[in-house]
Amino acid sequence: MTDGGAQAKTLGACPKGDAMDKKTANAKKIAELNAKAEELYDEDKIPEAIAVWREAAELGDAEAMYNIGCMCEDGYAENKPKAMMEAFGWFKKAAELGDAEAQFSTANAYHHGQGVKPSMTEAVKWYACAAEQGVAEAQFRLGECYDDADGVEHDEKKAFQLYMDAAQQGHRKAQCYVGYCYQYGLGVAEDQEEAVEWYKKSAEQNYHQAFCNLGCCYEEGNGVKEDMEMAIEMYLKAAEFGSSMAEYNLGNVYAFGKGVKKSDKEAVKWYQRSVMNGGMKEAKYNYAMHLMHGRGIKKDKRAAAALFIQAAMQGDSDAQYQAGMCYLQGVGIQEDDEEGFMWMMKSAEQGDPDAQSMVGLCYAEGYGVEKDREKAKAWYVRAAEQGSETAIKALKKFN
Repeated sequence: MTDGGAQAKTLGACPKGDAMDKKTANAKKIAELNAKAEELYDEDKIPEAIAVWREAAELGDAEAMYNIGCMCEDGYAENKPKAMMEAFGWFKKAAELGDAEAQFSTANAYHHGQGVKPSMTEAVKWYACAAEQGVAEAQFRLGECYDDADGVEHDEKKAFQLYMDAAQQGHRKAQCYVGYCYQYGLGVAEDQEEAVEWYKKSAEQNYHQAFCNLGCCYEEGNGVKEDMEMAIEMYLKAAEFGSSMAEYNLGNVYAFGKGVKKSDKEAVKWYQRSVMNGGMKEAKYNYAMHLMHGRGIKKDKRAAAALFIQAAMQGDSDAQYQAGMCYLQGVGIQEDDEEGFMWMMKSAEQGDPDAQSMVGLCYAEGYGVEKDREKAKAWYVRAAEQGSETAIKALKKFN
């Protein structure tokens, strides 16, 4: 049975509603205990509050169990070295009695292995229970699980619906995700204008990625009239909230003079911020190019080579090509043909025609790899098919 099948079976078995029957004989006592515990908590008498919640928990009150779990997480466990395990135990008890917040906390514990062995199957099960009771964060997390095929089979439609459920409750990140789904037609029909509306809802709650995505919409004219001035305003707003992507986009704004006077110095400032803030591979590559050629900053080939390698390790094909060239030519780093060939091959396998041509040269001349005329020709052909003039000229030697 697939995880998706197991999940569908679990949904109907979720404990629902208020675990405490208001008509039970214990209801009045439990209410009094919880009220007393809340008073003690508000007075910052935490140990005393926990003691009272324990009395309520012994009478079967899920809310009290959940509160004890939260206190354990905050460092008030009886056995501090096993605080997370104790917290999980209380969350699980409350979850099984139908407490929605406890169901979410149980799911989160399984998701991140907090006090219990990680299990995405269990995490999904409890996220679904909490989501069914309307917990917005649970709806959002479950949507991510369907989006990423984490514990369930990939299902864009289910992911979108769960994001929408959370978004309609005001969950700002979910609102941004709904916008993204509309923009790219993920689980819903593509609708650029609807995407912008959801990005705006998210931005109104100061979610940084929403500002960045709005900036892209204004820059490219997706769902709104193209407006570079507004795009820059959105990128700047996102950057204020620490968006490394927005900082990277601002670097491009100044590097290419998009709606502003071209300025390598300003471009470098924003690329550097993006690198320091989030380590985006694209920002590392662009910053490295400015360092390598001394554009807007003092030339520093050693620093450039280091950044190329970092971005290459993150999978950027352009950076892999540049890292390969640095090693092959000994620029900013000790020459190492084998290392150079390795990075050049990685870039070539991602389809970069310049890298493919260089791989052909490496095979032809034996740079970092044993000479192989047939392999050299094959790589030159691949590069030539993409229009590489260098490869086209090199192939003439094989005819």
